Amino acid sequence: GIVREEGLKGLWRGTGVSMVRSGCGSAAQLPTNSRLKELSAHWIAAGAFRDGACGLAAGAANVAVINPVDVVRTRLYSQPIDAAGCGTLYAGAVDAAQKILKIEGAPAFYKGATAHFLRVGPHVCLTFVFIGLLQRAM
Repeated sequence: GIVREEGLKGLWRGTGVSMVRSGCGSAAQLPTNSRLKELSAHWIAAGAFRDGACGLAAGAANVAVINPVDVVRTRLYSQPIDAAGCGTLYAGAVDAAQKILKIEGAPAFYKGATAHFLRVGPHVCLTFVFIGLLQRAM
């Protein structure tokens, strides 16, 4: 297992990148949804349709921001480790991002983005629809 092979430290490998990911995702998704609801208020009536449309766009913003972080995180998680429990390919998240950019180019940060959106888009869309329904019911 991880603890036997890497020690307790192995359980925490990549958590810094995951925290950045969560913060960036929320920082993109929440204001995008709020602003789009404000901008569309004069041409789309308040209701589940507007909540869903703006939520879907917020999901796209979320994916646009966090997919590059996910690519870096996946590379960090899946790299081979040495006897000391350190990654053998990347010294950390910044090193991984620089190497990915240099070797594979910027599009590499969006590998899997379509599949990512197909999972996240409906989730975010429905989340904001349900929030809107609850807000209007109260």
